[in-house]
Amino acid sequence: MTIGMRAIGCLAAAALLATTGCSGDSDDTQVRDQKVEINIYWWGGEKRAEMTEQALALYTARHPNVAFKTHWQGNQGYYDNLATQAAGADGPDLFQIDDNYLTEYAERNVTLDLTPYVASGALNLSKLPDSLAKYGQVGGRQVGVAGAENTPAMVYNRTLVRELDLPEPTVGMTYEQLFEWATEITQATNGRVAGTMDPSADYKALWLWLRAQGKELYAGRQMGFTAADLTKWFQMWQTARDTGAAPAPDVVKEANGGDVTKQLVATGRAATSFMWSNQLPELQGNTKDELALVSYPGDPKGSGRAPRCTGRRFAARATPRWSSTS
Repeated sequence: MTIGMRAIGCLAAAALLATTGCSGDSDDTQVRDQKVEINIYWWGGEKRAEMTEQALALYTARHPNVAFKTHWQGNQGYYDNLATQAAGADGPDLFQIDDNYLTEYAERNVTLDLTPYVASGALNLSKLPDSLAKYGQVGGRQVGVAGAENTPAMVYNRTLVRELDLPEPTVGMTYEQLFEWATEITQATNGRVAGTMDPSADYKALWLWLRAQGKELYAGRQMGFTAADLTKWFQMWQTARDTGAAPAPDVVKEANGGDVTKQLVATGRAATSFMWSNQLPELQGNTKDELALVSYPGDPKGSGRAPRCTGRRFAARATPRWSSTS
């Protein structure tokens, strides 16, 4: 079973236990016999939807009394819809959430506190790496289970780079080297393709750049950087736009919404996009050119190495709502 399948199964079992108050063998039988339908909501592309549906079907095959009502969509607008649903009576029982929102939802008690189920063994996280299991904790409470582990990656158009007879980007290249390389691409294509996407509005790009300076995005509940750091970051990308390494703001805006199909490396507007590593297959599906990935600029062995990000958690609602199946 993959981490994603395990996460769904664990949470489905924990949420089911929570609604039935299961604590012994007789109650276990009651849980197995009770017909329930679990409403689950996530974001992603068609491939993720296919794999998630397969995981849910496997769970139902092993637990025939449990059925799933599924809803999924692309990343853009997902959290607006989740907020609306979570505020109502018909919100999802299980939902996907990342580290930008997990703390907020946990502190609002939207998420179910899974700590008792972990302590009792009903929710078994022992097969997850310890760091991955703890990534679903807020304030000492287990409020989510990681569904995957991935890392930021710079995706580049390998076909274009080879056609232009230019070197491919390498691990450990600096931002200055990236801009020089990107400018060559822009010039070689007469401005048809910008050398690199401008990720100045992307928190993970800023985060890793800060790490290369020996700083962090957060220091506890405070910002881990100064206004001068942020000014330097934005000025660096302003220079990249001015020199032609990166495209104009109106082009960059197309990709800033997070829609994978609009990322510039997929639409052909730029030779790179700053993404998550697991988004490569979906990006590849939107272009005929061969794509490849490399780490973000900076020394991956130093303080600027990519964080182990698990932005694909599933959480259960604090007040799960189940409906009987016919």
